[in-house]
Amino acid sequence: RGVRMSAIKSEVEKLGGNISILTKKNYGTTFKITLPFIEKNVREKIKIDFIIQTIEKNLIKYFEHELAVKIEEVETTKLFECNVNLGEIAAFIDIKGMVKTRIIFSLSESKAMSILKLQYPDAFEGENLTELAKGNIAEILNIIIGNSLRSLEKNSIFISIGTPIIISGKNTNLNQSGQSMIIKDYNSKYGKIQMLYEMDSFLF
Repeated sequence: RGVRMSAIKSEVEKLGGNISILTKKNYGTTFKITLPFIEKNVREKIKIDFIIQTIEKNLIKYFEHELAVKIEEVETTKLFECNVNLGEIAAFIDIKGMVKTRIIFSLSESKAMSILKLQYPDAFEGENLTELAKGNIAEILNIIIGNSLRSLEKNSIFISIGTPIIISGKNTNLNQSGQSMIIKDYNSKYGKIQMLYEMDSFLF
């Protein structure tokens, strides 16, 4: 009620289905909606792939527009057991909803400092630049994921995000049994940065 059949037809076709209509005089009308059945792990993989692509676009856009730095992907690695060395500074955000995953932005302390000085060249003389660089990396990740969230909602993927959390230190290792990870490495004039997507193994 209140939704025209043309809107229903459009949504059904987006899902790869179809509608057939059978009308019999003095009897009634039957609308038959047929939708494809997709296994849960396939549906989830489609969603996580699209989420990663969306975040990647916003990552590249942020660096180009806000920092005037061009970055390009150089390698994608899939690990079936979550065991990876992180950069000296890493920020992560948990995503829940239609897909559950953790997104980690990882880079060296020197790269984080370079980004901070690029954004704020004169603002922090005498301050603890390492701590400011950590907070700045968390804020950058928050902005990128926030921008991605709006794009995903337009494509009917609804998720919620947590608060960015920072971890730092040399030789930080992420090792969790039963978890898998997609690692995206990017090059820039400041060196390599990483985006990591931690998830359940069945999504591969």
